[in-house]
Amino acid sequence: MIVSARMPDSAWAEFELNFTTNTWSLPPALARWGHVMYSDRGTFSLRPSGHMWLMDGLEGATKDSTVILHDAPNGEKDTSHDSGTGRVYAPAKVEFKDKELKWQVIRPSASPDLAAARTSGAMTPVRSKAKTICEGLLPTPGKLSNGQRPENAKGTGCGEFPGRVLKRMPVAGPPNGFSLDVPGSGKLYLTSPTTHWEKFSKAIDEKFKPVRPTWVDFNGGNRPKTGDIYLLSQYTDKTQFQHVGMIISAEGSDWVTADGGQGNGFQSGFIPRKFYSSGQIDGEFGNKAWLKGWVDLDNLKEALKQYFPANL
Repeated sequence: MIVSARMPDSAWAEFELNFTTNTWSLPPALARWGHVMYSDRGTFSLRPSGHMWLMDGLEGATKDSTVILHDAPNGEKDTSHDSGTGRVYAPAKVEFKDKELKWQVIRPSASPDLAAARTSGAMTPVRSKAKTICEGLLPTPGKLSNGQRPENAKGTGCGEFPGRVLKRMPVAGPPNGFSLDVPGSGKLYLTSPTTHWEKFSKAIDEKFKPVRPTWVDFNGGNRPKTGDIYLLSQYTDKTQFQHVGMIISAEGSDWVTADGGQGNGFQSGFIPRKFYSSGQIDGEFGNKAWLKGWVDLDNLKEALKQYFPANL
């Protein structure tokens, strides 16, 4: 949902509310909303009062509610709350504090159903199978699964999702499936819950030396395809891992991915992401990230074809 907000005789902005991930984002041209915000994205929280708190991400640091929208919409299809007032609560620029504002819904975001129906690249049998499995595993676009966070769990469950898809192709899993001892990662199967797909893929390339490598670095001009296992690195440190998931569509600037590690950290869903030619991409929980690279699913199947179904 695209919302316009303005303070009298002061800064205005149009920002997007993503009700799948409960995040807000400003386009680059309006980044920081004239210093009302600390950054250009964050999370939002719907309160029992009907107010919406826009929490400023500041590259992952927890901030106070920067802007509060009164009588706010509670979903993409909520047409009964299409305009109202609000308050600037804890802005980056102190002179804006306690300023009143008016907001209005401008237009809906791109339909999540249509976005998730798109594909990228030639739909080979293994890519088609991966997308079909994702559609069977995940709820309707725009919603998240009801995954429960295990007690004492650390991090998120994003690393489990690619292995869950491959298990349903089905590729051979333990104890007789393909496995490789990867330094620093231990023994990995194609069905393993792991975030170490870059190391795993590079180890496969080192062992089998396929004509077409399974690991592909993002070089600025190349793009992943449907079914590829993509990795994101942290925005403030590209050497640090942030997220892993599977590509549904990687066309233009509006991408759709299939992911675990959402919501409470253990929910799954189809996730719309903004992508920029620099490699910047929307990360998790209102953060920015960088596209690091991906495991090419066609090349993985070709390198390890004896472990994939013959019809793929």
